[in-house]
Formats: sequence, structure tokens, C-alpha cells
Amino acid sequence: MTQKITLTEVRKDGTETQSISISRDDLIIGVIALKELRRNNMGFVTVSQIAQLEDHIKKTGQKRFTKKQLHEIIGEIEDAI
Repeated sequence: MTQKITLTEVRKDGTETQSISISRDDLIIGVIALKELRRNNMGFVTVSQIAQLEDHIKKTGQKRFTKKQLHEIIGEIEDAI
């Protein structure tokens, strides 16, 4: 059974504005992807490049990457600004 985590945005007055749910597994994969991008000093990356890395992690189970491997997986770094 997959566990879901729900994040809810609450205003100062206590009213809920919006919430999202994410599975624990997807959250862990996202954390791994962001950690590896930061560890390899990849700079600015787009959301689609992070998604490509997450998909690669889901398919292969690989959790550590060299900078060269990251370039091969997500392509050239784009200016996200």
C-alpha cells in the first residue's frame, strides 16, 4: 500500500487555501534527484529536467550520479530564469 502525504497551505487566519497529495515514494525520488543535482553543482535546472532525472531513477534505481551522467540524462543545462 502506498502512503500519501498531504500538504495543506493555511493562511494566518486559519483558512485552508489549497492542498496537494504526493506519495511517499515519489517524494523520496524527488529528494534524491534534487540532492544529486545540488551535489554535482548543476546550477539552474528546469522542472522538466528534474522530471527526466526522476524518471531515470524510477526506471534504474540508481541513486548516485556523476556530473557527466547527469548531463547525459537531462541534457544541457538551460537557463531557468
